[in-house]
Amino acid sequence: MSQSSNLPSLLEGLDFKVESTTKDIDFGLITTMELVIMNANKEKIGNVRLFLVPREVGRHGDYFDIMDAVNDDLSNYALACANEKGFLHEHICTHNGTRRWERVDSKQIVYLDEIFVDEALRGHGVGTWAINSLLKSCANVMNMMVTSTALPPHCVNELKLPGSALTAAQRAFFENRAGDFFSKVGFRRLGNTQFLGLHKNPDHPSRNLAASDDLPYQGGSHPVSDEALLRYIMGNPFANR
Repeated sequence: MSQSSNLPSLLEGLDFKVESTTKDIDFGLITTMELVIMNANKEKIGNVRLFLVPREVGRHGDYFDIMDAVNDDLSNYALACANEKGFLHEHICTHNGTRRWERVDSKQIVYLDEIFVDEALRGHGVGTWAINSLLKSCANVMNMMVTSTALPPHCVNELKLPGSALTAAQRAFFENRAGDFFSKVGFRRLGNTQFLGLHKNPDHPSRNLAASDDLPYQGGSHPVSDEALLRYIMGNPFANR
């Protein structure tokens, strides 16, 4: 029997197993969830890491500080996309990008930090199943799911390529591949940043935007103050290299 004839059965019986849930140790607000993707035989075929960012984060104007205490990815998101209360920057909603986002969208998000599928099973719909399943199961604790097209440092290490770092061409290849996948399952760019959002409401304006009409990442703007510069350096481990 050919591999293609097995594809429908591959997606039958897929499920998630919660491997761990932890609260951030500094503020106790953001939950990290480690999930395992299991096939019908209860064998691990992939994994997902999520950060659940509740409405309370940023209530006292400390959104960046709380996000930065968890990891660099959340720190960069807070810096590029959100104000001190955690709402999307006005320029994302009204000036830059496709203008399909609203200020309220960013309160209560699920940040998709990592999704991994066994190499032999990629391209067969497992990742799409995982995103769609997460969107449904997390609908009551989020407005939207957010991820980044930038390759985080821990993924660079896991690729185990020769040398201490990826070349620009290698990084571009992996980031473009990730961007193509997220675009296919419905994520759309937040402004002109490296971050993509997938709103839980199928009638949201961003969900009606064709992938071909979305905008590419145009690079970040230069920090406009000493405080913004400090936050940029704190959030970006490669900023001073």
